[in-house]
Amino acid sequence: MVALFVASPSGDVGVLHYVTSPEDVQYVSRDGPHAPYIAIINSLDVKFYNLNIFKTLQDSNRVRGVILIKYDNESLPESFSPDKTCPNEGYGFYEDSPRGSCGGIPWNAAGNGMLFQRWNFPIFMLYQDADIDYLLNNCTYRFNQPKTNETSPAWPLCSAELKSYMLAAADSQTCIRRSNLLTNLNPQTRCDPLQDFNVWASLNPVNQTAPRKANSTIIIAARLDASGVFDFIPGVESSVSGLVTLMLVAESLAKVRSDLTDREIMFVLFNGEAFDYIGSSRLVYDMQKGEFPQKVDLSSNDTVQNAVVRLEDIDLFIELSQLGLVREGKFFLHTDPVSSADAHVRDRVRLFSSISGAEASKANMTSVFLNGTQLPPASFQQFLRSNVSVPGVVITDHQREYQNHFYNSEFDSLKGQMSDYPVNMSDAEAYNYATSIAINAQKVATVVARSVYKFVTGNALKEEANLTTSANLMYCYTYKSNCSLFISYFNGTADQYLKASPLSLYIGVSRGDGSHPVTYASQMTLGNLIGERVNLTEADCKAPAHDKMNKYYFYYNPVVNGTRSGYCVKTNTDLSQAKSPAFLLDDYSGKYSTWTESIWASTSIRIFLQPDPKQDLYTLAFGIVATVILTALIFGMSRAAGDIFLASEDA
Repeated sequence: MVALFVASPSGDVGVLHYVTSPEDVQYVSRDGPHAPYIAIINSLDVKFYNLNIFKTLQDSNRVRGVILIKYDNESLPESFSPDKTCPNEGYGFYEDSPRGSCGGIPWNAAGNGMLFQRWNFPIFMLYQDADIDYLLNNCTYRFNQPKTNETSPAWPLCSAELKSYMLAAADSQTCIRRSNLLTNLNPQTRCDPLQDFNVWASLNPVNQTAPRKANSTIIIAARLDASGVFDFIPGVESSVSGLVTLMLVAESLAKVRSDLTDREIMFVLFNGEAFDYIGSSRLVYDMQKGEFPQKVDLSSNDTVQNAVVRLEDIDLFIELSQLGLVREGKFFLHTDPVSSADAHVRDRVRLFSSISGAEASKANMTSVFLNGTQLPPASFQQFLRSNVSVPGVVITDHQREYQNHFYNSEFDSLKGQMSDYPVNMSDAEAYNYATSIAINAQKVATVVARSVYKFVTGNALKEEANLTTSANLMYCYTYKSNCSLFISYFNGTADQYLKASPLSLYIGVSRGDGSHPVTYASQMTLGNLIGERVNLTEADCKAPAHDKMNKYYFYYNPVVNGTRSGYCVKTNTDLSQAKSPAFLLDDYSGKYSTWTESIWASTSIRIFLQPDPKQDLYTLAFGIVATVILTALIFGMSRAAGDIFLASEDA
């Protein structure tokens, strides 16, 4: 599908009006004498930033656009999510269930579905206080307030022109088809598929020359992306809490990899999961084709290649979902009641759940085993869709409805989740400061790592997940991406990608030159956490020609006395495609995600004083009258030219 803001190619113009009351909504949608309007709405005031108000504005045909404003120092709403109450509805394992995709449970109770509406006006967001003050104080309040004894303001009025014209067609199938039409030598792209890469890593990978044992792979997964009305979404609880928990588990198990040789343990970060499971559906598709983690090249002389992983090779699938809001040390293991009818699946799941319960108790936590209801929206559903015999659990901080009241919204931030850094804390102090979400991630990671270790070896693990690593990762992902950890991945180019703000978690479209910054940062982080340092220079930090299994990444130390050293890491960490199979198969039946992003012709806001439209009519009438008079005068002068202009006697 395509999410559309339908805008005019030449821009949408309207008189600015700040909506702060029901009377203001009525004014711009029905009573105001200066239509069309551009509505200004405080995005922190969900009484007006909601689906019903926006539909009222749209249905009135008197509103040409909306400007959302967001002050940094104002309190956030109690809840807001533009996603559905049943996220990814229509693309999960339970579509044929009598109770529907979510089993009658409103997992995302705060969801209003705004993200999935087709709006016939552009929507902009202003979040710089200086821009907001100029819009309100120097424009709207100054010119658009009625004077004494006036019910409405008089012209001229401060107005805005919003340009956000999108070239996309009616739906993804039509849009992609029109983009591919070769009607001339310069075809116009109208939209692009949402796509990037999944990140995967493996402990004790299996060489393709060695026979793989049955049920020999454990997959530990989380999601990498988030979505929202705008492309900058912090995703603190929606995705980062699970992502960081996974990385802590990976770091812990990497330290004891020699004890785990009986299993290949894979860590996977799925991208595009907020848009109908793009990443997980593609990985399952690749598994079914025998091309994950990579297609084995049997014609080459390369002897070191990753053996393919198929669905039937999975001994256990563990998904780490939203885990930042653990209350009273309690987390939940969701299991699928349908697949549990299989004795093998039931035995593997119950064994892990039993171990998890015991390990949680040792860590003063509680692991609650759930098997009576359908799974919450999760990537694991894509695996069950293709093979119902895959054992697995989804670990969350919620039993039913999400604890996260800002799921996939711009308010899913440290402030929104009440896990912000103390006021006046320096960046150096904040980097190592463990927020409540960092602490929860570390506690759950400890239990999961110990449970996996005992599940594989039968022995206990005393290792705890590293709280400092959790604090560092949370700082980099949720607060400031220009942290020392992320900077170490770049050689002098960090300023191009890393800022004093979090990286965007929106999957986006193909960059052409590699993965998105957050994907690259996650790849390098995971590679460093599970990899092994090798004594190679930067120039020599690369895999031998015959080795297609391992990657060699170079990490840079801070600059000292004008020079920058670093170290080389050998790791089995790489990327796989996160592009929906729908675009490979030309399949728009609804089996796979078909999200695309429109191409924008232009995007801008222009504020100006608009005169009384009657003045335009007066000017037009005067111009017509003047033209008629001048035309008649010129015609008359032309006819009488001989009498007016006397010829000289010499002519």
